[in-house]
Amino acid sequence: MTIAADLGSNTPISGVATTYWVKATVTENLPVSFMQVLGMRNAGVAASAIACITQSGSGGDAFIY
Repeated sequence: MTIAADLGSNTPISGVATTYWVKATVTENLPVSFMQVLGMRNAGVAASAIACITQSGSGGDAFIY
């Protein structure tokens, strides 16, 4: 599992200026039973999630995505 976070720079969300963001990525190799016939013993599975806070307009409203 990897966690990345930053204050506004290098945002992982294209086209969105963020105040703060956090990204979590999880990867795991799982054993497969049927695919062993073809010579594969494991299959990689991955998931990631991004959360960010951004400000909209001059009113200082904060939005959480």
